[in-house]
Amino acid sequence: ESAEVFLLRMLPGGTVYELIIDMAAAQGEVTLAVGLESGAAPFDGAGEVTADGSLYRFQIQFTVPGEPGQSVRVKCPILQMRGPDAVVHVANVLIRKVAEV
Repeated sequence: ESAEVFLLRMLPGGTVYELIIDMAAAQGEVTLAVGLESGAAPFDGAGEVTADGSLYRFQIQFTVPGEPGQSVRVKCPILQMRGPDAVVHVANVLIRKVAEV
């Protein structure tokens, strides 16, 4: 058994963003990722969440593909859960543009 939950955002192409999320997983297998709505493979930085019931902070930095000024539909965050009793609690989500230097 599996499930996927995500927040869909319109973000400008060619821009660097950072996802910061505080979350806990209590059972099952849980993967945290960021990717395109089109269903392509997740961006680099996806990882497994420790399912011990403790609250953890995760950070994923990613570049939105596409041309500047073009809006792209991005799933951020993506939570993929596997197992009949998978439990996830999300406390905070922050998606912010990384400052250009």
